[in-house]
Amino acid sequence: MWWISSGKNKKQILVPAYRVEKIIDGDTFMTTDKQVVRLAYIDAPDLTRCGGEESAKALAKLITNRNLYIKTTIKDEYGRGVALVYNEQGLVSEQMLELGWAYYARGGAEGDSMATAGEKAKKKKLGIYGEECTQTENKENPECVIKGNQLYGGDKKYYRFPGCGQYNNTLVQLYLGDRWFCNEKEAVAAGYIKGSDCFGKKWE
Repeated sequence: MWWISSGKNKKQILVPAYRVEKIIDGDTFMTTDKQVVRLAYIDAPDLTRCGGEESAKALAKLITNRNLYIKTTIKDEYGRGVALVYNEQGLVSEQMLELGWAYYARGGAEGDSMATAGEKAKKKKLGIYGEECTQTENKENPECVIKGNQLYGGDKKYYRFPGCGQYNNTLVQLYLGDRWFCNEKEAVAAGYIKGSDCFGKKWE
């Protein structure tokens, strides 16, 4: 059990304390009583994407072998409890944002502080915002400069090449599934559509 403050008079009440059995990824874990819990308001990279394994390790450090207070808000389409999860230092979702191993995805009463935490990590280029996962140039293969972006929350995928209006402002966020391409044919074959700022132009 865990003591927390509640109500206007900050009365101390006992609440159940939970322990972690398994880390699933950077925003999901299983408790020892077999509840699958999804951290509210943030998203972490899939394990197969840039930063995915590092994000899972970061979450493990924050919640493994610790007592947790879990306040479930809703069940998602996968049957997971979407929850506000607290360790002794506070809200775990916000701590993941501060480390840069997750990004702020949706509202909540704590939205302002979490958005601020995410912006600070982005400015410092921590975690997924570092050069390995957020890129403006393809250092691994400099000849392949076409940027392929997946729109967050949608199924549209666009590509841009040098000369497109928004090319210089476009980031390749590998943690979101963005990609580099060597030519337009390759991008189209992968299901990407030419950006509207590229119409009338071709990349040779």
